[in-house]
Amino acid sequence: MFGSDVIEVGIGVSLLFLFVSLICTAIRELVEGWTKTRAMDVERGLREILDDKSGTELVKSFFSHPQIFALFAGAYDPAKLVDRNGRSQTKMPFSGRHNLPSYIPASNFAIALIDIVAHGAVSPEASVYPPPTGGLSVQQVRAGVNTLGSSKVQRAVRTALDWSGGDIENAKTHLEEWFNSSMDRVSGWYKRRTQIILFLLGLAAACTFNIDAVHVTKRLILDKSLRAAVIAQAEKIGATSHDDVAKKDLSMLRSQFDAIGFPVGWPAPQGVHSAEARTSLVFVTLPHGCSLLKPGDQLGLGASTSMFLGWIITALAVTLGAPFWFDVLSKFMTIRSSLKPAASRTENKPKADGRVNDGAGVALANAPTLAPAAGEGYVARAWNYGDPQEGAI
Repeated sequence: MFGSDVIEVGIGVSLLFLFVSLICTAIRELVEGWTKTRAMDVERGLREILDDKSGTELVKSFFSHPQIFALFAGAYDPAKLVDRNGRSQTKMPFSGRHNLPSYIPASNFAIALIDIVAHGAVSPEASVYPPPTGGLSVQQVRAGVNTLGSSKVQRAVRTALDWSGGDIENAKTHLEEWFNSSMDRVSGWYKRRTQIILFLLGLAAACTFNIDAVHVTKRLILDKSLRAAVIAQAEKIGATSHDDVAKKDLSMLRSQFDAIGFPVGWPAPQGVHSAEARTSLVFVTLPHGCSLLKPGDQLGLGASTSMFLGWIITALAVTLGAPFWFDVLSKFMTIRSSLKPAASRTENKPKADGRVNDGAGVALANAPTLAPAAGEGYVARAWNYGDPQEGAI
């Protein structure tokens, strides 16, 4: 069934991109664990939210508050901020951010800010904090708003208090929403940087392991056994959740990738003998040991261009992320499961012209069904990239 074959090719391509994306994402997380760029973005975002670009006033007091100080080890040192290339946006270098938090809960932010407004700034050197007052009121917080150095932050806190209806919990909720909306922009910084890094990792992986999306797609179209291996692995993955798939380590991902038998790696499987390269699609089963694609001595200009294009496509696919390809794979599997009942009803039914549908393709009437005699080969109709022709294979 032609539609089923197309779906299986889509499953194979999606599975290829899923595995490469998972591997590159795992490498990206390893790099992030060392570079701590997410913590750098959070620190920079806090300086913008609290309108303290130098980090020496409200931001320093914020990081010294117990609600925030407990989230990381060490101390916040704004003296390490550097201005790179004269740009207005200063960034925290690795020496200053390696111990900073990569994530701050919105509730911790709101509680710390309300406490600073009501009880004053927190000094890192302070050994005694104001005693608890038995609960804060909106009036107490409003009375301390003017102690904030930034008029922008004052206005943000007053707005939360005005919309609280006199309930401190409502004011806290409004501050949490303000923080979350601001952190969405911070997440955008990280996502854009991650996409660039994933593209570079995907391109490096494609070049290193010769993961040519164009060639893999062609082989999936030609090779029924490869599609069968892909479907078997896709069914295993479909039985698990994305989180379980994402938790697999690099060695396990590599072993599953190798088990499928994708035509990747070196020597380049794209190189084929000129006599065999003419055929791009055959509708008969080839004798055992016969292969349409064999490594050649060298690649021509067209094959090299196609290979580079396949690498670029692989790298671009990686930037979409593993969750995207997991969803695409799941949708393809759902469509395939809906096509299988219809395909099973048409299997092994003779055609009016004598052809037989074997469920995978249509064998031509003049193609033999038995093994050829010695010295003979299968005769089949094969399609070149140009016009169709007949010949012995």
